[in-house]
Amino acid sequence: MLNKVADMIDQSSVETKEVEVVTKSHDDLFLRPANVENGERSCCNGDKCTCRWTAIFRHGEHSDRAFVCREYLLPSQEAEFRRTGELPRTPGKCLLCTRYYTTHIYTLARNSPSFCPNSAIQIQAFCNKLVCESPKDDAPSHSSSIGSEDGYRASVMLFVDEKWADTSSSRNSMSALLWKPTVRFNCSDYKFVVDCDGTPRAIQVSMAVEQRDFGLPPCS
Repeated sequence: MLNKVADMIDQSSVETKEVEVVTKSHDDLFLRPANVENGERSCCNGDKCTCRWTAIFRHGEHSDRAFVCREYLLPSQEAEFRRTGELPRTPGKCLLCTRYYTTHIYTLARNSPSFCPNSAIQIQAFCNKLVCESPKDDAPSHSSSIGSEDGYRASVMLFVDEKWADTSSSRNSMSALLWKPTVRFNCSDYKFVVDCDGTPRAIQVSMAVEQRDFGLPPCS
């Protein structure tokens, strides 16, 4: 794969954006509903939230495990929110919607020679409905830590192959996928539970390097 990328660099420039590297424990903080009283926001996709519909498909439309997930913040954004109470100007997706979106547009780019990375038409069903996005600016939004104690297994990363490295879409900001491990979306990676206080949440299953799939917290 690296040989292929090296050959590509000799032929044309490759734009690569910097993305934050995020640990699993950080991601786990965002697999619950937003605490609106504390200033948190819900996923901008609202009732169309991937987290909500994944739970509905598994447990039924009226399940207490189905919920709109909290807006996902990068570590720097979360630190700013805790320090000042300020959130990004435009409300964003939750973690599951972000992973679904990234996996979706990569699949389009990988399988369609006509895929245009700046076209909102091809991705409008999955983009932030509050702003016209393109994968040039929004995917990947971050990279995931792998191989570390607080990282993910390499097997849950999005698989980026050599064929895609030959396409034009791999030469814009999406090229970060060539270098940065990114968790792919797979609905079987999550289970949905309800805490003893009635709060629903999602748990990442069999994704950690050191597996620690906690169930419900103890009730007091």
